[in-house]
Amino acid sequence: MSSNWVVDLTVELKKFNVSTKEQEKQWNKPSIYKLSAASCCLTGRPNSSSSSSSNQKAAAYLPQIVSFGPYHHDDEHLRNMECHKHRALHHFLLRSDKTLQTLVDTLILAKADTDIDHHHHHHHQAEAAPVPLVQQLMDSYDSLDHKWRNDQNEFVKLMILDGCFMLEVLQWFDKAAAAAASHDHDHDQYFGHYARNDPIFSHHGKLYFMSYMRRDMLMLENQLPMPLLKTLLAFETCKSKFEISNSSSLKDISFQGQVLRLPVVVIDDTTESTFLNLMAFERFHVGAGNEITSYVCFMDNIIDSAEDVKILKCSGIVHNAIGSEKAVAKLFNEMTKDVTPDPGSSLEEVERKLNDYCKNKWHEWRANLIHTYFRSPWALLSLLAAVVLLALTISQTFYTIYPYYHPAATTKYLAS
Repeated sequence: MSSNWVVDLTVELKKFNVSTKEQEKQWNKPSIYKLSAASCCLTGRPNSSSSSSSNQKAAAYLPQIVSFGPYHHDDEHLRNMECHKHRALHHFLLRSDKTLQTLVDTLILAKADTDIDHHHHHHHQAEAAPVPLVQQLMDSYDSLDHKWRNDQNEFVKLMILDGCFMLEVLQWFDKAAAAAASHDHDHDQYFGHYARNDPIFSHHGKLYFMSYMRRDMLMLENQLPMPLLKTLLAFETCKSKFEISNSSSLKDISFQGQVLRLPVVVIDDTTESTFLNLMAFERFHVGAGNEITSYVCFMDNIIDSAEDVKILKCSGIVHNAIGSEKAVAKLFNEMTKDVTPDPGSSLEEVERKLNDYCKNKWHEWRANLIHTYFRSPWALLSLLAAVVLLALTISQTFYTIYPYYHPAATTKYLAS
């Protein structure tokens, strides 16, 4: 006689009796992940047995200023920012010249954009019946609480408030940067209807909030689905899709001849948190690639000490905003603990060329010579003086010893 658990498990196993393509579609749905105690070895997320250093590292995965999405929506220390989301939504609707009800209807009636999936066969997806956009947004979260799944209205409200606030922060920050670059201080042109003393969307907010909110946007658990942002951006601007591009600057690494080319990186208080969350996303999301993890491991390999950071700083590669070069070296060295780089990464060939170059003793000696004696004019003058002194000493020694071994030649030379 079968036990009840056997019957239940048999029913559960029937879910996996689907084609490979259906399995691929199912696994491709979640893209925003919630870390658990089981993820400690990968991310440093604390559990009951975590050390204080692990807990300190785990703080890099927790938002400090603002929540985006459902995972941290009820966190008490983030609630102060909720009122600012309402004001941002007001300005978002004001610019789009549409009503809130129109925006709600747009999200509820919209269908999922099948073009978003870049890792699967599009023609197979096009044959399937489109699912509602709201369902796609829910499926983007791998651990969405039942309270959100069972209340579509609250979920849509959350998506609208958080999505509009995120777009406001991103667009305001870009406009503020453009204003600063052009030395244009026309507040109304760049900041719209926000007051000059607005606590968030103002010069004050830029100094004390904006960079930290942008850091919180990169937290693995603090994400919004890209289809939501594309839909909101299209709602506001009515432009074609949507205008959003990414940068591949971390791929611009090469070693040709004697020149190592690296992208410029700014190291500040948000750098560690940013890289750790992006690396965690690469581990969790199948098909996301490994560019960030490969880059951080590569930087760890070429940075061993403060002197290495100093060289990169003098070359204009590293812009240090956290203090000492030693702190930068420690940052990269600690970020790669418990991280196994992909042996097939795009930087493997660059690292191989660099290692082969460094193994050549002549290159090592030449580098030491340049590093020691050609770093400043005074060091160069000291080297030249030493060379001249050595030449004079050799000459003096020669003229002292030569008559002893060749007295006849010397006498003849003096007589002539």
